[in-house]
Amino acid sequence: MKKVLFFSLLASLAIMISSFKPSLKTDYGPWQRISCYGGIEFCTKRVSNEPPMYEWKVKIRNNYRTTVNFGFEIKEGSVNATRTTNRTTIKAGEVFETYQYLYDANNVKLFLDKLRFGDDYGKYAPCDIH
Repeated sequence: MKKVLFFSLLASLAIMISSFKPSLKTDYGPWQRISCYGGIEFCTKRVSNEPPMYEWKVKIRNNYRTTVNFGFEIKEGSVNATRTTNRTTIKAGEVFETYQYLYDANNVKLFLDKLRFGDDYGKYAPCDIH
């Protein structure tokens, strides 16, 4: 009887250890400035812990005094360049929130291009950080 109880406890402990997952961030990380546009910032947090893909939430903040429109893409931290396939509009002072499933559990990058101020037509704005 003692052996059965001992092995039952041992099996229960093994199941608890194998299903342990590190805790996730409950808050977003610090705001980070986009390298090309000084008035755009973003922050991230990982909200799932289910390999092989992890869900990341991303907030993008418009600190300009006017509406901005731009293309963006969220990728793994190891990616250095990509084509943007998403587009959004953010009014002055507002925050846009989105999510992406990625293979990287530790780092993400936000790629942003084709930014326009005001209405979403005409020429794209050049970088304002040099």
